Amino acid sequence: MALITGVLIGITYGAGVLLKEAQYMSKQQVVSVCYFLMVAHAIIEDTLLFVIFGADIFLLISIRLFFATFVFFVISIYYKIGRT
Repeated sequence: MALITGVLIGITYGAGVLLKEAQYMSKQQVVSVCYFLMVAHAIIEDTLLFVIFGADIFLLISIRLFFATFVFFVISIYYKIGRT
């Protein structure tokens, strides 16, 4: 829920939900969600601001989601390597 809230509404609201849910998550999950939100927070709000100035909405969303997913997988691999 924290990931969805942070991506759609913003990092402040997402962080609030994450703090509430962190007790039920592992450290790796919390860190992974934080890194994803750093890259892709408020994806609707920020994208619409750039669209007003003529940016391509699909290009912006796809680049941000791709990069956020890439960072998420790099962090996941880092944690897997650290455990072995």
